[in-house]
Amino acid sequence: MTTTQTLGAIVLALAAAFSGCDSEQSNQQVTPADASTSVDGVHHKTHRERFSPVYSDEDVRYFLREDIRPYQAEKYIGYAGSLDNARAEHVVCLINDGISQRTAFEYFPRFQSSYLIRYLVEAGVSADIAKKYDKRFHALRIKELYKLKVLPDKANTYHKSFDDVSVLKLCMEQIPPEIANPFGLLNEKYGTRITGVRVMLLIEKKIPFEEIERKAKELWIEGLLK
Repeated sequence: MTTTQTLGAIVLALAAAFSGCDSEQSNQQVTPADASTSVDGVHHKTHRERFSPVYSDEDVRYFLREDIRPYQAEKYIGYAGSLDNARAEHVVCLINDGISQRTAFEYFPRFQSSYLIRYLVEAGVSADIAKKYDKRFHALRIKELYKLKVLPDKANTYHKSFDDVSVLKLCMEQIPPEIANPFGLLNEKYGTRITGVRVMLLIEKKIPFEEIERKAKELWIEGLLK
C-alpha cells in the first residue's frame, strides 16, 4: 500500500469514528433521561410529588393540563377531600371563578358541586339564604327566584306538589301561593297532575275552580272503579 493510500484509509477511519459519535449524541438529545414529552413521564412524576396525596394521578394530570400550580390546588384540599369524584374539575372551576374554599364550604353540605356554588355566588345568593329554600329547589331555580325577589319564606309556601320549575313559572306570572295552592291540593287529594303551566292555562281560560275540582274528583272515582 502506498503512502497516499495509507493516509486515505486513516482519514476515512477518523471520519467514520466522528460520525458515530455525532449519531450517539443525536440519539441522546432525542430521549434525555431527565425529560418527558408526556405528563405521564418522569417530568409528570416530579410534579406529582408536589401535589397533595388527596389528589389522584388523574387529578394531577387535569391540573397540569389546566396550568394549575400545586400551591393553588393546596388551598382546596379540604373541599376536594369531601368530593367523591371530579375533584380537580371542581377545584379548577372554583379557582377560575375566584371562589375561595371558605366560601365554597359555606354552601355545604347541600350544595357541593362547584357549578352549583358558582350559580349562587354569581346571583349574589348567600349560603344562608340558599339553604333556606326547600330541597325541591335546584340551585338554578334558586338563582332565578332570587332575581325575581322571591325569597324562601314565599317560595316554600307553594304547595309541595309543585316542583321547582312549576314554582318558578308561577312566580314569573305573578300567581301567588293563595291562588295556586288550591290546585296543588287537587294534586294531593285526587292524584291530578296540575303543574304550574297548567295552573296558568286554567286561570287564563277562566274555568271556575268548582268545575275543575268536580272533574278531578270524577277522574279519581273512575280510576278507583277500574
